[in-house]
Amino acid sequence: VEALGVSKNPVSLIALIKLWRLLWRAPKATRLVCWMYHANVITTLARWLSLRAFGRQALPMVWNIRHSLAQWQDEKVATRFVIRLGAWLARLPGFRPKRLIYNANKAQAEHQALGYPDFGELDKARSSFASLVIANGFDTERYKPLAQTDKAAQRRALGLDLQGVDPEAELLIYAGRYTKVKNLGLYLKAAAQVLTNKSSFRQRQALVVGRDTGSENQHVSAFLDTLAPDVRARFIFLGQRDDLARILPSCDVFCLTSNAEGFPNALAEAGLAGLMLVATDAGDAKHIMLDPSQVCSPGDVKAVTKAIEAKLALNQAERDQEAWAQHDFIASRFSLKINYLKTQEAYEGLV
Repeated sequence: VEALGVSKNPVSLIALIKLWRLLWRAPKATRLVCWMYHANVITTLARWLSLRAFGRQALPMVWNIRHSLAQWQDEKVATRFVIRLGAWLARLPGFRPKRLIYNANKAQAEHQALGYPDFGELDKARSSFASLVIANGFDTERYKPLAQTDKAAQRRALGLDLQGVDPEAELLIYAGRYTKVKNLGLYLKAAAQVLTNKSSFRQRQALVVGRDTGSENQHVSAFLDTLAPDVRARFIFLGQRDDLARILPSCDVFCLTSNAEGFPNALAEAGLAGLMLVATDAGDAKHIMLDPSQVCSPGDVKAVTKAIEAKLALNQAERDQEAWAQHDFIASRFSLKINYLKTQEAYEGLV
């Protein structure tokens, strides 16, 4: 591995020179694999310069795109320029990649609408250009549903009870860093309404996991100040954690409230861990949900609140059945093995 150590300028001349020299020193390379927009563009230009300077055969190139354009208006001007430049290069003979790989169906549709070419699926000989979706893969042994009788013990083992989590409570969870597109505010508003509902015989709490999502965040703090003290006390903020795979199975309902996503990893992990899922129609959420008709419109507090209440209204037998059905559904489509086999297939015939 050789790091170029370059900045994220739209088209960095230093990056071009470094990568051009690297290609010159690597005559035995068989393919070029690029990851995201800046790398796609810079590697494509460096490859073209290398071909002109050294007269070598052009290496087959793979572009990986792992981003949604649903919030196009919020992208930086420089990033928009690089994305559009990529769309132009991808259509030019001598510059276009042999494979365009997306990690989400919605991302593929968004990019093609912007001008990225649709090369079609892989042919049998694997020799033609192709545009395809290879979803993220997950360790299906790492994430498994936990019996309801074991959840309290898991919460204690993780020390969550020492941070205010009631081992016997019905526990909602949001996991993600604080950004505008993740829309933590939607979760907080919907969760507050659910926590205010007095009809449940069990205590309810709302967990928030992620960087910059606690009361130190002025937006979060301002919202908490509007709540009654007893409702505010039932929000638990854990900050950034590296043991989410152990936390998830101890919870009951996972909430994805994003305005946009590529492939929402946290939603898939929560489904594998046996949580009941509530999600907005962001990225490929519909492809992950056992029942895609249950996704909510982004920003719709009422719909998300209603969806959470519907999940909590299920009896234990219904919850257990849904947990394993959702786990098996995701495992059958998004395992590491499936990801590996699809990637291997995509790389065949790259000459």
